[in-house]
Amino acid sequence: METQDTATTSHTKSASTQKKKDADYVFYELTRSICPECRRVIDAKIILRDNKVYMRKRCPQCGPFEALVYADAEAKMAAPMTAASAPTTSNTPAWASSK
Repeated sequence: METQDTATTSHTKSASTQKKKDADYVFYELTRSICPECRRVIDAKIILRDNKVYMRKRCPQCGPFEALVYADAEAKMAAPMTAASAPTTSNTPAWASSK
């Protein structure tokens, strides 16, 4: 029984002495994309790293991908919303609109 306790204690000590590494990016938003290989619709994360905007995605069939979307994250975040990026629906209920 003492052998098991010693093994558990040493495992706990080694796990507690390991330091977690911070991510080298900031998560910005979740979106949908297409796998560049099989063309399947998949989830994608928009991340900011080194003042650049990347799209990170993982296809269950083809694996992970990452692509540069904007070379200047600061300019992208400061740019006004365009018709292409504007929401297509309103959060206002139909009964509340003034017509």
